[in-house]
Amino acid sequence: MMQKILIVLSGILLVSCAGKQPEPLPIRDLMAEVCTEGEGRKSKIYVKNTGPESWQNVEISVTKGGREYGLGLNPLSARRHSDRLKLWPPESEIKSEPILNATDFVFRGISSDPKDPLYAQGQVPLTNFGYLENAKVETDLPAPGIWMGDVTVCKNSLSVR
Repeated sequence: MMQKILIVLSGILLVSCAGKQPEPLPIRDLMAEVCTEGEGRKSKIYVKNTGPESWQNVEISVTKGGREYGLGLNPLSARRHSDRLKLWPPESEIKSEPILNATDFVFRGISSDPKDPLYAQGQVPLTNFGYLENAKVETDLPAPGIWMGDVTVCKNSLSVR
């Protein structure tokens, strides 16, 4: 009899604990700036954390030609940028270093249109940082956050005409 009571009580406890989902953390707006310097294949991009605290577990993507290219989505790029993507300090502590190689950003996905050159390809690298439509930065620590905005020309960039 006691064994049946314990089984029933443990079943009730299991159902009551399993039925509650944890409240998701609110997604906060990050403070960031994404800008480029240079032109064509000599261009570089800066991702600046303009907020007061470091970002952790960072995902960065840029959009060009309607396709989203993510940083660190191929093995070589992931190794090259793994430390940077784990912890991205604010500009007030450390000035951001440029990302020099556009091919570190990769479009992953296969087009369903046989006329599209991406139809048979699994991942396509970005060729340069020119004509970027926008950028996105996402973090999950210290709390989930996102920034989306235009890619601008860096303010301290000098153009030679």
